[in-house]
Amino acid sequence: MKLLIKEKLIGAIPWFIGTTIILTVVLLIYRISDDEKVGEILNTVFATFIGATAAFSLEKWNQRRLIRENQIVAGNKAIFALGQIYSFYVTYKKQIVDPACATPFPWLTMKPSVIGPRDKVGFELDSLYYILETKAPDILGRLYIEEQRFHTMLESIRKRDIIIENRLRPKLEELGIVENTILTAEAISKVEQALGPDLRIACKGLTDEIIIILNQNIASITRIQKDLVALLQDKFRSTKLIRQEFIAPEDLH
Repeated sequence: MKLLIKEKLIGAIPWFIGTTIILTVVLLIYRISDDEKVGEILNTVFATFIGATAAFSLEKWNQRRLIRENQIVAGNKAIFALGQIYSFYVTYKKQIVDPACATPFPWLTMKPSVIGPRDKVGFELDSLYYILETKAPDILGRLYIEEQRFHTMLESIRKRDIIIENRLRPKLEELGIVENTILTAEAISKVEQALGPDLRIACKGLTDEIIIILNQNIASITRIQKDLVALLQDKFRSTKLIRQEFIAPEDLH
């Protein structure tokens, strides 16, 4: 509220100065003129000027208020998108990655996942260009990078899911290995031989990549969310912003 009042006062300064100058000129002309008609004309001109200037100042203030409101909406949308991405990371970690990492052979035990239509999750960067004029302009670029990291993660998951469903699972079924089968080191050795180097390397490589990138992405998105919220709170002061708690990967249980 204080910020809005301050904006109103700042916006009124040009109007006040202009009005003072015109009023001074009108009074001088009125005093040195003996013609009553001149006085009436000056009164009319002055009244018209006051009305037009007030209307113009009000319109300018409304424009600034609308811009500010749009910036707040854009900021909240960015926070919400970060929350969607973070939620996906945490859910995937808890339901898919962590159970597999609790086994000796996560590349073999990590299940495929159903990702769903998440390609459209991202940031409306065009509406966030005002961040470039703040004390932390790098946040705009970091949001872009965060979006790219997310889609890279989705692509890695899709690639692994396709390999698991179309190549690994049929091979395991041929060997009589089904879900929840307890595998010994000897059994794993036989599985690796049966799969061949190409399939084995592809499964291991994508699994390791997903596990490493996932933890990095959770840490990265936790930092950018904290920095973005701090920036928006500093810029808009008393305005309420979306509040979400992001937990670092090492603190997730």
